[in-house]
Amino acid sequence: MLTHRNDERGPERHLLRQPMEMDMAGKHSPLYPWYIGVAVIVAFELVVGPLFFGPACRAPAIPQMLVLIVLPVVYLTLMFLAFRSQP
Repeated sequence: MLTHRNDERGPERHLLRQPMEMDMAGKHSPLYPWYIGVAVIVAFELVVGPLFFGPACRAPAIPQMLVLIVLPVVYLTLMFLAFRSQP
């Protein structure tokens, strides 16, 4: 196994990495999970929505409403509550 001189420092190496990792986590916007969630919901709606309204779909109206309206609303509500609970 190849080793470098920097790797021979032992436990100090881990202590030197922590501030850099914490800096990387601090650079994200607090709304970053919202952006990802909204992108996933929009992609899902664009893919699944037309399938429900196509001529070959025999799904009743209630499951269509659950998938296209209720689930995104519940997801966004949970994301809002998670955002509000952050310090």
